[in-house]
Amino acid sequence: YPYKCQPNGNDQSVLTYGDTTLYQSDLERLSPYQWINDRIIGFYYDYLINNNTNPNCIAIHPSVMMMLAFVQDRSEFDLIFGALQISSKEVIIIPINDNQDLNNPGGSHWTLLVYLKQQSTFYYFDSMSGVLQTSGRKTIESIRYLLNLEDYDIECVEIIKQNNSHDCGLFVLQISELFVKHEQPNDAFSALKHLSHQSVSQKRKEIFDIIVRLITENQ
Repeated sequence: YPYKCQPNGNDQSVLTYGDTTLYQSDLERLSPYQWINDRIIGFYYDYLINNNTNPNCIAIHPSVMMMLAFVQDRSEFDLIFGALQISSKEVIIIPINDNQDLNNPGGSHWTLLVYLKQQSTFYYFDSMSGVLQTSGRKTIESIRYLLNLEDYDIECVEIIKQNNSHDCGLFVLQISELFVKHEQPNDAFSALKHLSHQSVSQKRKEIFDIIVRLITENQ
């Protein structure tokens, strides 16, 4: 991992891709034992959507979800989400951070919601707990309002659990990728059965290598 912040604190940008600008400190997040941040997730969502041909799927940036979590006036929801046209999508991928303080970014855990329009169901994935957390319930309520949903189901999907304290974001990315790449959600659920700690751990280097390749191509 050759990208390190300079001793003087000069955290330089290294790549702009889609709606995301990555900095040297973000690449350090892809080192072993580091917690994945919102910019890495946003970048990989952009990369997945740009390199797959599933027109019925949208992966919402964590930064957008953070804004939504702290909006007090629901009339502002459309200002945030209007351009995304999420109501026209069959599959909506929603990363969730448990941070409850807008002035203190970070949080301690990533989970994932996938809304499938045809089933009218929110599927919740948590690599630490099988119980829907408060942040997940708040997110469902916001998305329900945006989609004008009256009847819907919530299902907590059983997946393998992380065996450390830092891979939750990688689980989110690995599961998100399955729903982007498989146009049929049933195929994504079938592929989910093969999720392993090894495949999740390898995602770090895979994403790092993609970023380095893009940086090289842009030089």
